[in-house]
Amino acid sequence: MIEVKEWGEQVIRRDLLVQKHGLNERQGRAIAFLLAHDHLTIQKFETICPDVTRRSLQRDLKDMLDKALISSEGATHHQVYRLI
Repeated sequence: MIEVKEWGEQVIRRDLLVQKHGLNERQGRAIAFLLAHDHLTIQKFETICPDVTRRSLQRDLKDMLDKALISSEGATHHQVYRLI
């Protein structure tokens, strides 16, 4: 029962962030993943959105960085993104 409540809260939080910041569907997926996990990498993002080019996913992440929704740490090929 607690897991269902936590999942519901994550969905509501994701939906609020998507609406408030005008995020697209892929960015919404990234936020959902970050709410459920500690961090996101570009490689993991590619598995979440397999039919999208890496460059488009990078632009989505940069947009979320610019909106101060996420932070990044690490070198270029080993960057990790986290919710702020």
